[in-house]
Amino acid sequence: MSKGTPSMGKHSRKVIHIRCRRCGHISYHVRKKRCSYCGYPDPKWKKYSWQQKTRFGKRKH
Repeated sequence: MSKGTPSMGKHSRKVIHIRCRRCGHISYHVRKKRCSYCGYPDPKWKKYSWQQKTRFGKRKH
């Protein structure tokens, strides 16, 4: 088997994300055992301050 670019095509066959049991999205990482959407198995849902916008499109500081 040759090295380099032809071998890299064989890396894409594995399943990385499966369905999350809490949020239902296909974002539960099998190896990390963490959902990238909701943060499961963390008890709190994952959220950031930059995700929320105010009514007029400006963030509160």
